[in-house]
Amino acid sequence: MIITTNSDPIKSIKISWEMLLEIGYQAWDESVLYESPAVYEFSPYTLPGFRLDKGGKLHYDFDILELFPEFDLKKIEDETEYWEKEMILNDKIDRIVNHLKKNISSRRAIISLWDDSFRENLSMGAACTHTFYFRAKSEKELEMHTHARANDLYNCIYIDLQFINFFHHLVAQRLGMTVGKHVHFIDALHIYKKDSHKIINQTDFIRQSKIWN
Repeated sequence: MIITTNSDPIKSIKISWEMLLEIGYQAWDESVLYESPAVYEFSPYTLPGFRLDKGGKLHYDFDILELFPEFDLKKIEDETEYWEKEMILNDKIDRIVNHLKKNISSRRAIISLWDDSFRENLSMGAACTHTFYFRAKSEKELEMHTHARANDLYNCIYIDLQFINFFHHLVAQRLGMTVGKHVHFIDALHIYKKDSHKIINQTDFIRQSKIWN
């Protein structure tokens, strides 16, 4: 189990990156090089990347190549389209906000993106971060927990955290609350074998680059 409690997502990813490579948790999945359960616990933070324009469309404005020089930029387009469809262009925010306004101490303010058809049809793309849980810790502070069945440490984790943090701020703002702690649970934090050459280069970059230190 990998556990980090650093409020800086970049430092948390660096810590979990080194731990995963050092411990070398093997996976049953032949496509995966290493994997481990993980928990990130963040104090309140702001992670730039996503924003909504005046028309409510989701945009990504961060240069991910500063952190991951060999990152496939098509992934950004896919992630932005996915999060916009699943979390923005529907009533999910309204339902959570309205529920908490009526039941401020509720433990039922949950958004679930899971569908059993994902399990029955393995050819379908399935939600990775599948659960968002919101809890008022006081009249002014909104805590959030998220649960991922899997997170790709190279290709997904940073962008996922960028959107999750953006969404946390968005819901808190709609409620007139401040952002509290965020805890992210991951059942399988992993690195794919197909990315082995990128992992070697990225590891050198993480250890040498000022942005990671």
